[in-house]
Amino acid sequence: MAKPVSAPQACSDPFEELVVGARVVLAGSGVAAGQRLLVGVSGGADSSALLCVLARIAEEDGLLLTAAHLDHGLRANAHEDASCAEMMCRRLGVPLVSNREDVDAIRHRARCSIEEAARLARHRFLRRAATDSGAALIAVGHTRDDVVETVLLNLLRGSGLRGIAAMRALDPPIIRPLIAATHRMTIACCIQAKLAWREDESNQDIRFTRNWLRHAVLPMLREHLGDAVDGNIARFGAIAGSEEAAMEERATSEFAAMASEEDDGCVGLPAERLAGLSDAVARRVVRRAIAAVRGNLDDVTFADVQRALAIARGERPAAELSWCDGASQMIVLRRGHLCVTPVSAPLKHVPWQAELGIGRSLHVPAIGLDVTLLPRGGSALPDGALLTVPVPAWASAPMSVELWRSGDRIGDSSGGSGSKVADLLTRAGLKGAARRKAVVMRANDGRCAIVIWLGAHEEPAAMSAPGDAGDLHLVVRLPLDRPGNNRTTGPTRSRVL
Repeated sequence: MAKPVSAPQACSDPFEELVVGARVVLAGSGVAAGQRLLVGVSGGADSSALLCVLARIAEEDGLLLTAAHLDHGLRANAHEDASCAEMMCRRLGVPLVSNREDVDAIRHRARCSIEEAARLARHRFLRRAATDSGAALIAVGHTRDDVVETVLLNLLRGSGLRGIAAMRALDPPIIRPLIAATHRMTIACCIQAKLAWREDESNQDIRFTRNWLRHAVLPMLREHLGDAVDGNIARFGAIAGSEEAAMEERATSEFAAMASEEDDGCVGLPAERLAGLSDAVARRVVRRAIAAVRGNLDDVTFADVQRALAIARGERPAAELSWCDGASQMIVLRRGHLCVTPVSAPLKHVPWQAELGIGRSLHVPAIGLDVTLLPRGGSALPDGALLTVPVPAWASAPMSVELWRSGDRIGDSSGGSGSKVADLLTRAGLKGAARRKAVVMRANDGRCAIVIWLGAHEEPAAMSAPGDAGDLHLVVRLPLDRPGNNRTTGPTRSRVL
């Protein structure tokens, strides 16, 4: 059995006080001799103090350390941070891995803030470095100051309990040995240990929300409420953390009981059972499904999870979730299960599928339009209707709407095989991404009743299977909740190709 990190002893000087606090966190997290930690090092006072403290504990208790430094590519003098980290690691005898990321490019690609893009880049770099070095945990230099700022920041953003409790001592694979210390203590530690550290001038720029909280809001709160305000906010975060842990335990149990993996790599959740859970538990189950397929929850938002729950309840059609690295996932309702598809790069074929019943509207992401199944000769067509297509008499509702697949044919009324969808799309002149985005309406017996695609100038076109028309028709229309739905349209076309 591995020897645990030794118990802390009482002390008074700054460096030893940080060592004591770090030992408490390491021992409470089960960190033992012989285990390797990856230590994130920016060159600032907090991470410099962390590396120095862990180097002492490693020497005494047999831990193994690897340091990691990321240049975000945002400042001209960032190489000086890297040099500072390298010198410190050389002095402490800790191996260092480093890399450079173009965070500004990530921000433009993901259409997110520079702060968010930098956070995502750091997390991905540290995870890769931990895997490469064989480290089970990633130690970061967050202090109580960071906890307080994060609680306030996420409160203002409207976060749930997980956001409020975002900074816990142990949140695998992240461990925060200095979580009980303050930034003033890390500076005092660096001075005492004669460690040089770097100050990031961007940390003074109050245009960034975290900096505004640090330099404007928190000083005002301390002035009016006293210095105890930091401890009170941190305690609120800790309470939220314990509540979150209880909810996560319930969600883990529910996910294990209901989740299933399908042949195409999708993770499915029974929609009826999911809808029967409280929103708090259901959201956490959905997050686990996304993480199970994707491997992490980077840039997964509350809105993403809410869209998934709305799909499970039949309140909205499928949704495409796009990530900062340009990849995407589809969340669809398939055969009574909420399905999370494997991550696919943009423009790759995604096995999107959804059900459509009479009177229901469905947004089809591939063509950017809505489809509605209505009785023929019934009520007036919905606003924004562009195209109506008769449904063959042999095809009954509900029908499946999905991206076409190789080998699909347009079925006929006798149950035989009709024309290949691929040949139809070729005759329509479709190539590349436009060809892959064509969708089919499939009857319960699996036959294709209707094919829909976007032709020249993004105009919708369709083909219905040969045979007598039934009592239904499909209406293709502009999305009512999207830009452009108020533009004037010509007469609605009714066509069978």
